Amino acid sequence: MLHRVMIKATPLHDVAGRVDYISNPDRQEQLVYANEACADFGFWKDLAAYCQKSAPGKRACEGRELIIPLPNEFSKKIPPDSIADAFQNLLEQETRTKWAIALHWNKTKQSYHLHAVGSENPEARENGVTPESIKARKPLKRDTYFDADGKRSVKQKCIDPETKELLPGCFLVKKGEVQPARAPERFGQKVRRMTQKSFLREVKADVADLMTEMCRYADIDKEFVLADFIREDTLYLKQVSRKKGLPEEKSKKADAYNKTAQEYNEAVDALVQHYPEAAHTDELEQIAQLMNRKSAADRDGFVGAVREITKALQMQFAAARAAAARPKVSSVADFASRYREKSSLDAADHNLNRVLRYFRAAIEDDDKGAARRYYEMTAKRERDDREEAQGAGLLQRRCRRYLRQCHQGGGEGISKELRHYRRWRGRTKDPVVPGAGW
Repeated sequence: MLHRVMIKATPLHDVAGRVDYISNPDRQEQLVYANEACADFGFWKDLAAYCQKSAPGKRACEGRELIIPLPNEFSKKIPPDSIADAFQNLLEQETRTKWAIALHWNKTKQSYHLHAVGSENPEARENGVTPESIKARKPLKRDTYFDADGKRSVKQKCIDPETKELLPGCFLVKKGEVQPARAPERFGQKVRRMTQKSFLREVKADVADLMTEMCRYADIDKEFVLADFIREDTLYLKQVSRKKGLPEEKSKKADAYNKTAQEYNEAVDALVQHYPEAAHTDELEQIAQLMNRKSAADRDGFVGAVREITKALQMQFAAARAAAARPKVSSVADFASRYREKSSLDAADHNLNRVLRYFRAAIEDDDKGAARRYYEMTAKRERDDREEAQGAGLLQRRCRRYLRQCHQGGGEGISKELRHYRRWRGRTKDPVVPGAGW
């Protein structure tokens, strides 16, 4: 079954505090695992200081956080350290920077997810920058002042106006002299690619491949794809995102719809994969399009209708499986069984087509209760028609029996028979001639 990869990206202005938050068991009720990078607080504090120094007076971005929902089955089938190592290697290969990884459950233990906090600045020493590798500078063509950070400045900013002496840390390089080499900074320039939308798209695609591979390794029937790769004519229903801080009532509605949508998608997937000829794919595509375009609040009202479709899909799957279970007919009994299975399949197909038709009409009219009313109305009408047909057949058989007795000379019960005959004939559209074809 296809699932969309969801990643929430957030710029961080307190990277050290965030790393502590995701890895501190005292601040997390459901902390599962945190990698070694989470414990290296010296690195994250140095990174924060460097970013703040590089953008003085501004709210500098010190790092970036990715929140990735994981299948709950991962908690039972894949060790958390293996999950963390896999995602750490993936992200470090993408950015060449350091990443802290932590795995959590939410408070209700219904959502298994991963936090990844990464640096946008690579370590310079890891990129081969050392004091020995700094190129020799050319002699300066004029007297040049440098501030305490070793950057070029002007005389007014480097000289004390009262004492006319150099300020602490500042220095002057005379004309013809060479600027002294400074020890390289620990961190290099920011990876600008990490701030672009294309970066998040590429990460989503790689994460989708990684999670699909992990599902196959753990024998989990799920396949993850980039959201943009799912066609608009998909057969599956999107789930509603549950944001943090959502009111309890809305949260319950979202959980109810997501559970219903999962059951629906599983029923669709089973039918399409095993018996595609029995699936009404065109109708399913239209319904998915209409439902996925609606807001989360609008989709809540169609939970009951989605359940009716799920039942119809399951009924269709069971009938198709039963019909395909007998490849050969070797006897009269097999033929009778096959006939009954074919009749059951036709009935299931008719039922599914009817439910889909009325559900689509309900969505188009934006009437949340229409699908259920239409379904109940048609079901009642068909039930009445069936009962009427059964009653008419019973009366017809009684008419035959009594008329046969009359023709054979037995006039007993003829008046009773005529009453039944008139009643039956009044309920039917086609006139019936006694004795003709009976």
